[in-house]
Amino acid sequence: MSKTSKGTFTHYSGPLSGLSATKSPGFLFLATYIAGIDALDRSSPAARKLHEILAPTATFTNNGGDSLPLSKVELMFGQRQGILERFEHAFPVVTWDLVAEGGGRTVVIECASFTVFKADPKKEKVKVAECLVVKLEPAPKGKGVAGLWATELRVYMDFGAIHMKGKELMDLVKK
Repeated sequence: MSKTSKGTFTHYSGPLSGLSATKSPGFLFLATYIAGIDALDRSSPAARKLHEILAPTATFTNNGGDSLPLSKVELMFGQRQGILERFEHAFPVVTWDLVAEGGGRTVVIECASFTVFKADPKKEKVKVAECLVVKLEPAPKGKGVAGLWATELRVYMDFGAIHMKGKELMDLVKK
């Protein structure tokens, strides 16, 4: 843990698997969260765990757009199962866990995700750089990770590569 004149933070750089070995509450949250969003099977234990670590009022914002409630994001996660063969976040990750006032935290992670479409005969991985900022607040007893759950999640990523691959696959189907 490091201290600055502005507050306390923990920094980690390395494989995703190393997040769960840290003592950082923010990194423990991230390890659980990433396993949950990477799970294409929405009935899996990892996917179901999201409902314990995300506040019911949690909002999701992509690239500074409109905030979406958890219910809409869950629908999008469900749609992925039908069109994707694989979706995963990969290392290396660079992340910071910043202690906030009132017992909360802000977690920032820079990483990449890989997507493989079921319809892609080549099964190419589409790589997308991502930056995720998560606001964590104290959770009710029995909820959250390390006593915290997410109330706000903001992701910044360029969907261009995913859209290009989707268009390429649609053009293949039309031929």
